[in-house]
Amino acid sequence: MTKFLIMSAGLPGVGKSFFINKLKKFLPDYEYVNHTDIRRELKFDSVDTTGKKDRVVLDEANKRTYDALKKEKGVIIDSVHRHRNLRKERYEIAAKAEKKVLIIEFICSKEESLKRIKSRPENEGGLVSDTWEKEVYDRLAKEWESIGEDFHNDEMEHVSYIKIDTENLEIEKIKVSSEATIIVELIEELGYNRGVRQNDNSFK
Repeated sequence: MTKFLIMSAGLPGVGKSFFINKLKKFLPDYEYVNHTDIRRELKFDSVDTTGKKDRVVLDEANKRTYDALKKEKGVIIDSVHRHRNLRKERYEIAAKAEKKVLIIEFICSKEESLKRIKSRPENEGGLVSDTWEKEVYDRLAKEWESIGEDFHNDEMEHVSYIKIDTENLEIEKIKVSSEATIIVELIEELGYNRGVRQNDNSFK
């Protein structure tokens, strides 16, 4: 099977980590990279007004990703990926390593996201954890930059893109390469196949 850089994307509470934890069990030869895990390893607290700690985390995640791809391993990155520039960094890392990308955007209603967030345990010990605050959700939603806007040049030919509605169990195939089809089919087998929409921009 072709090894991919698989990137999750989506706001808090949309089901990214729940799904990725299911998916990675079926992709044991993939490295798993998670920003929250790296922050915990570095013992960073959850408040960073300068952005310096965020950059350290991003750089470490990028290094781990590139190193694994060059060793012919696949990589799964679990993160919000709300900013276009960060996504572009990772598309370029994959291109440099001569690997393809599948970005999976997870969505659901705000009401459902906030219900899921509310059920999470609160942050303990001062270290970063999955957010449980509505204010964080609202801030990230305001900062969200559309993934669809990433696909405006020929440099994106190596990137496939699907959306998963975790509330209604539907997949929208926006741009899926022939190599990515096998992973998308695995995702469908994991239960996200109640409805499948095919976008006109999909390609072979």
